[in-house]
Amino acid sequence: DGKVIMVHHAIAVFDPATKTFEEVGHFEGHYKFKCCVAVPDGKVIMVPFSYHAIVVFDPATNIVEEVGYFEGRSKFRCCVALPDGKVIMVPASYHAIVVFDPATKFFEEVGHFEGLLKFSCWVAMPDGKVILVPFLYHAIVIFGPATKTLEELGHFEAEHKFTSCLALTDGIVVAVPWHHSDMALLSCPRWRVAWPGLSACIGWGQALLGVL
Repeated sequence: DGKVIMVHHAIAVFDPATKTFEEVGHFEGHYKFKCCVAVPDGKVIMVPFSYHAIVVFDPATNIVEEVGYFEGRSKFRCCVALPDGKVIMVPASYHAIVVFDPATKFFEEVGHFEGLLKFSCWVAMPDGKVILVPFLYHAIVIFGPATKTLEELGHFEAEHKFTSCLALTDGIVVAVPWHHSDMALLSCPRWRVAWPGLSACIGWGQALLGVL
């Protein structure tokens, strides 16, 4: 309907047509939600960062519902909406991937990952698998939602590894590094690190043009 949903201490529903907004709910703390995603029934799933629960918001009724309880800070970095309506919550400092089903309000934890700020971004592949690109974690992780299987690829020594990622049309994923010395190309089931020593923006541009 053209409205925009924003989240701070409350959910704010903004109507650009009338320049009006309405606040719904109230949330304590800072940096509460890192991402949100709309699911097929029109509801919005808000994935907690420092907040303690998943929030399901129905814009049609302005009903807010909390699901689950998650300990710690910096819990989830980003989220993925699957074709079946489920939502994958990608961990930042939380210890596991969480698969949440908004239809049943059921969530399941998959895997166990040590450390803080583990993954920076994700890419959904044509075969339905999801690639999790590491920030502080030591490896790329391929997650199969259909089978709940995890596969780790590679081993990266640097502390701050990759900041963002992009899927190309040929199935290769480009992972952009925190430091400028390396870029990772992932072509399932193989990966490689290419173009070491690119230290200038023009070098980045030439490298990316070479890939694209």
